[in-house]
Amino acid sequence: MRFPFTRSLAVLATALTVSIAALSESTPANATALAPPPFSIIHAGLLLAVPGKQPVSRATIAVEKGSIKEIKAGFLDAAALGLPADTPVIDLTDKFVMPGFIDLHVHLSGGAERGRDLNLREPDNYFTVVAYRSASATLMSGFTTVRDLGSTAYTIFGLRDAIRDGIVAGPRILASGDPISPTDGHADNHNLREELLTAVLRRGVCNGPDDCQKVVREAVRRGADVIKVMATGGTLDESDAGTGQQFTDADQINRG
Repeated sequence: MRFPFTRSLAVLATALTVSIAALSESTPANATALAPPPFSIIHAGLLLAVPGKQPVSRATIAVEKGSIKEIKAGFLDAAALGLPADTPVIDLTDKFVMPGFIDLHVHLSGGAERGRDLNLREPDNYFTVVAYRSASATLMSGFTTVRDLGSTAYTIFGLRDAIRDGIVAGPRILASGDPISPTDGHADNHNLREELLTAVLRRGVCNGPDDCQKVVREAVRRGADVIKVMATGGTLDESDAGTGQQFTDADQINRG
């Protein structure tokens, strides 16, 4: 039976981070991808294979093309598993191995240190690099899937695809891109001169069912995996709109 790495039983956080680190060290500078080997073996000292059940000690995980092929008791070699003799072995015999964590609400492109108005001074690709730094730290903390809700424009989509294609190491990313919000809502610009309010593009701002339907469809066209709807105001908004409901009921029912 095959288990894809992206499912709860599939992504072994410790094994993944260790194997990616090994790949990074061994990959030549001119390599184009961090592709995993066709087969690999993980020896786990203590394995939590199924959340909610007791961990098992001394287990072997056979991996084929990024998916778990089987889990066996004891520390088995390639011959015992029917794998090629040169199959790499990741030695985690003194480690606790478990499925990777999933974070359903992150803002990978946030966290730059030079102020909240940085989007007025830096290009989008600056924030892609910020997102890469955050994604790397997130992966090494044991999170193998994240849902990014609110990175603007194309800052997150390129990173998502580069990780998917093995160009850089990072967690699997499900991205919404620009969040959906009404004018002066949680995802709009606030407290700027009018020419700046209109100059800084907010692709997710919409008003009325037809306009919001169009904005959602454009988000899907840009590559959004999910749609982030900011139906209310936020506590960090620099406006007087409050934190209550901002979209009308009709706006929210008719999107899509």
